Amino acid sequence: MEKISIDEKGAKKTGFPLHRLVWKVTQQRVVDGVASVLDIDYLDRELIPGLTKEIAQHSIYQYIEEDLKLQIGYAKKEILISPIDNRDKILLDLGKDQHVVTVRSQVHLADGRQFQFTESRHKLDKFHFVDYAERRK
Repeated sequence: MEKISIDEKGAKKTGFPLHRLVWKVTQQRVVDGVASVLDIDYLDRELIPGLTKEIAQHSIYQYIEEDLKLQIGYAKKEILISPIDNRDKILLDLGKDQHVVTVRSQVHLADGRQFQFTESRHKLDKFHFVDYAERRK
């Protein structure tokens, strides 16, 4: 977990404005004893103050909703196949895989303010996608 300022490259990637102060939280997720998912979260420090490593290890969303009393509204997601990078090689059990499934999410509060950008990098054989879409008139 670290405090960073969004640069030009980060602004294009995350949707946060240039120079926005954010928390960067990196978490490795283990599935069936295998390091299978790498989550890199960027959270707006103005909207999500007081974030700690302990909160991140337990539940960031519980902290947002219960402690900060903020209502999470919606997320825009992009799913793609990406070549592995050095971080993936270190933190994921990739075997001979040369690609990961990347899920990028911009998450907004109910009032429309973006509070989070997440990039989740998944081992190919552990990724499972289910979608539910409902059309309302």
